[in-house]
Amino acid sequence: AFRVYAVDLPGYGLSDARPITYNAELYTHFLTDFLLQVAGPSACALGSVLGASYLVQVAARSPQLITRLALVSPAGLSSHIPRPLGWITFRFLGLPLIATAAHNSATSRASILEHLQETVYSDETLAGPQAVDCRYWVCHRPWAEYVERARMAGLLNTEIRQSVRQLTQPVHLLWGRGAERPPLSDSEIFRELKPGTGLTVFDRSTLAPHEEEPLRFNRVVSQFLSADSAVAA
Repeated sequence: AFRVYAVDLPGYGLSDARPITYNAELYTHFLTDFLLQVAGPSACALGSVLGASYLVQVAARSPQLITRLALVSPAGLSSHIPRPLGWITFRFLGLPLIATAAHNSATSRASILEHLQETVYSDETLAGPQAVDCRYWVCHRPWAEYVERARMAGLLNTEIRQSVRQLTQPVHLLWGRGAERPPLSDSEIFRELKPGTGLTVFDRSTLAPHEEEPLRFNRVVSQFLSADSAVAA
């Protein structure tokens, strides 16, 4: 049995949003502190897309904190790479009028629905009113525009190739076949950088196999986290 912590990164979910400059290093330090102060050392960790890339950074820098990594479509290999003009873009998006227009456009219900249907889910029925409303609420809380502006500027992105090379922990990748950003082909890059990494592909999923194929996803992850034997696909 596992004690499970479901962590909302600062500015997302039910965590507070504040008028600060969000970036990848902030999230990496946050997860490091969380593992040190709450979850304890030698934890197993599961993350998705950018959350997965932050966990890779934590595991490479502080290997004593994480014993096993289950990563869903980790970013930072061919997609979600830091942009050279990210800080300039962030400041530009903060200008009066531009800030409001950019935020409202990127976080409208129509934009959220399009993102869910085209990027997150293979089954468009999962992008229903509840899924849209939940994300809309998160994006329109006080100070939430600071998180969205950082995302649009690429400040949340992090490159992980060097960190993947440094990993000493067992790693298992979980990827939806329909994923385009990050694409399934990134799993080959990851496994070249860290030989021995496991991979399970979910044929009916895009970026959220934990939602689209939950029974198989839970079985694969539970087996990986609890045993040293090979994971059955």
